[in-house]
Amino acid sequence: MLNPMQARQLKDMVQRVLHAPGNEFRTTPEMTVVFDTRLKKEDAAAYGKQIAEILKSMGDMFRNVRLNLVWWDTQDGIRHEISAFVHLITQSAFREYESRGEAKPLEELCRELKMYQARSRLILLVAAGPCEWKDAKALRENLNPFLHRRLILISPEGIHKGSTLLH
Repeated sequence: MLNPMQARQLKDMVQRVLHAPGNEFRTTPEMTVVFDTRLKKEDAAAYGKQIAEILKSMGDMFRNVRLNLVWWDTQDGIRHEISAFVHLITQSAFREYESRGEAKPLEELCRELKMYQARSRLILLVAAGPCEWKDAKALRENLNPFLHRRLILISPEGIHKGSTLLH
């Protein structure tokens, strides 16, 4: 779970992402939350609820948002679905969630996000631990030109901007 300081840090990072030049909402806002299936079901649901509550507390901006949920898994592949904030708050989005312990390469997730979630103005990745990658060049290519600016990584180790992955 996020402590109060991390919750404040998440709010600040979200504000920076959303108010970056060229990233303003002009129509119905769209965002993506990615859940690493290495997380236990209870932890993923608790993170989802906390994130939704934090974002809702930021004002009307998230009242009518289109929410894309992405389940980052190796066995079933990366699954995308459209949901609503209320499903995160009530934790009903996690009814069919299955925890799996396999490590997954981050560059594959970033490639998928770049192809299918390009319209999202904010992408939150809730990871079970440090993200791993095999091919730094492929990761860099998939994070550019825009993904690294919109991505926020949330894990038990802390909260980080997507741009930290480029170094």
